[in-house]
Amino acid sequence: MTDNIKLHILTPQIKTQNIIGFLSPIITNKDILNDIGISFKLYNNLNETITNCDYLLINAKFFGKDWTLRPNYVIETLDKLNKKKIKIFYCDNYDSTSPIKTQVLPYIDIYLKNMILKNKDLYKNKFYGGRIHTDYYFNNFKVTDTDEFYSTPILKNEYIDKIKVSWNYGLANYGFIGRRIANLYKKIPIKQLLNWPQLFKSPSIERDIDVFCRISTNYSRETIAFHRKLLKKKLERKYQLDRVSIYKYIKEIKNSKIVVSPFGWGEFSLRDFETFIEGGILLKPNMEHLETYPNFYIQNETYIPFNWDFSDLIEKLEETIDNYSETIRIAEVAQSKYLYYLKSVEAKQEFCMRFYNILNS
Repeated sequence: MTDNIKLHILTPQIKTQNIIGFLSPIITNKDILNDIGISFKLYNNLNETITNCDYLLINAKFFGKDWTLRPNYVIETLDKLNKKKIKIFYCDNYDSTSPIKTQVLPYIDIYLKNMILKNKDLYKNKFYGGRIHTDYYFNNFKVTDTDEFYSTPILKNEYIDKIKVSWNYGLANYGFIGRRIANLYKKIPIKQLLNWPQLFKSPSIERDIDVFCRISTNYSRETIAFHRKLLKKKLERKYQLDRVSIYKYIKEIKNSKIVVSPFGWGEFSLRDFETFIEGGILLKPNMEHLETYPNFYIQNETYIPFNWDFSDLIEKLEETIDNYSETIRIAEVAQSKYLYYLKSVEAKQEFCMRFYNILNS
C-alpha cells in the first residue's frame, strides 16, 4: 500500500496507563504502519501545524480538566478543528463502556472507544452513575450516590453510528517490571521501552494460594464502591481481601491459582492483564455486554464469568478449585491469546491493518 496517509495525534505526555495503552501499539508498530503508508506525528499541544494532516486523532485525556474548568474552550476548539478539511477521531480511552462524551459528537467524524456496549442502542438510555454497571446496582439494589449523575442519552442514530471500537490498553507493557519500564518512556522516548512484558509465568507451576482478591472499596461514588463491598461481604470470611503493599500484591498474585478481578470505575482492570502474565485463572463479572479489541474476554475460555449480583460467585470459585486440573486450561488459553497479541508478527500486522481500516472507515 502506498496511500501516504499523514496522521497527527494530539495527546498528553505519557503519564498514565490509559495513555500508554493508547499509544503503545501505534509507536511500537511504527515501521509496519510506514510500510502500509501511514506516517504519524505526536503533538502535546495545539499549534498551527496540527491540522496539516489527513487525519487527526485526539486523545480524550488531552482536554482532561478543561471539561470542568473551561468547557466552552473545548467546544470552540473542536469547532475550529472541524472546519478544517481533515477527518477527526475523538479517542476515548477511559475505563468503561460509558458515559460517552456526547458534547463532542457534532464536531468529530468518529468516536473511538477502547470498549463499547455491544448493543449500541443502549446508548439511547440514561445510566445512573454514568455506567451500565452503576445503573444496575441503582436499579437492583437501590444504591445511590451523594452527587447524583446520569449519562446523557444519545438519541440520534447518526451520532450512535459514529461510536466505534478502537483497541484496549491490554496492548501495552504490564506486569510489575513492565509498567515501570514503560513509565521511563516519557523521559527516554525509545519505543523498545513500550514493548511487551518479558517474564510470563507458566500456569502449570505449583501455586499455594487458591484465591487472590486484594481489593480497595474506597471510591467517591457509592455505586462504584458497592460492587466491591458486595464482593468483599461474600468472600471476607474465607479469603484475605485487604489491600497490601505492591510487593506483597505481586508475590501473592504470582502464587495464586485464581484471581478475582471486579469492576472499578470501568469494566477493565490492569489486574486482568497481570493475571494473564502470571498464569492465574481470571474470574470476573460477566463481560458479554461489551465489545473490545483484542477480545481477551471469552466466557469459560479465557476467563470464568460470574453474575453481577454475585449469586453464583461462591459456586464458581468452588467448582474452579475442585476441578483445577481441568480449569487450568482457561489460564493456559488466556495466556496464549495474550502472548499472541503482544508478540506475534501476525498480530502486529493485524493491528496495523485494522488501524488502517479504522482511519478509512
